[in-house]
Formats: sequence, C-alpha cells, structure tokens
Amino acid sequence: MFNKILTFGLLGLSALLVVLYFLGVVNEDVMLYWAYALTAVTIAFAIIFPIVDIVRHPKKLVRTLIFAAVATVLVAACYAISSPHILGLNKELAAQTSASVVKWTEAGFYGLYILFALTVAAIILTEIKNAL
Repeated sequence: MFNKILTFGLLGLSALLVVLYFLGVVNEDVMLYWAYALTAVTIAFAIIFPIVDIVRHPKKLVRTLIFAAVATVLVAACYAISSPHILGLNKELAAQTSASVVKWTEAGFYGLYILFALTVAAIILTEIKNAL
C-alpha cells in the first residue's frame, strides 16, 4: 500500500511540476533540482533495499557476491579490449578528448553490446524452453 502511495505521489508531483513549468510558474532550476532529488532517492533505495534483503536472507549473499564478481569481470574485460585511440574525429575534438575518456566510453559500448546480446539470447532461450 505504501508503495502505491509513494509511486502515485511522486508521479503526481512530477506531473504538477511539468504543468507549472509550461505555465511559466517554475523555472528550469526547480525542474533540475527535482531531477536531482529523484535521482538521489533512486540511488538511496538501490543501495538500501539490497542491504536489507541480504540482512533478512543471508543465503542470498552468495548470489549477490557471484553477481558482483561477474559484473566486475565483465567491466574489466570490456576495459581491457577497448582502445584509447580516437577514430574519425576532427583535430579540434581529438585535442579536447583525453585517452581515458575514449577508453572508458568504448568499454561502456562493449559492455552494452555484450549485455544486449545476452538479453536477446535469454529471450530466445526462454521462448524455446517454453515451447517444449
């Protein structure tokens, strides 16, 4: 029940702020601070609830640690295969971009590609399993 109240309350307040923004009552700063607040609440819940769940069910700690290890290996592998070389940019943009930023961006793209491929494979395998 609390979950529904919180969800509809936040959605209603967000809708109200959007309407007030388009009516000119509030400015961009209010909307930006609201986005910061929602992001902070989301991060807090994403950290607090898994900790509470682990405290309630200590057996889930093993699965959580395995997931964290797999995620760490995935990030490390993507970073290892990424290149710090800038391709296809003009000289001005290349001078403004550091090699570290390029390497982490490329690692992020590789991670995205891998997770997308795993998602598609999981969907296909689930459909095959359910069809049998």
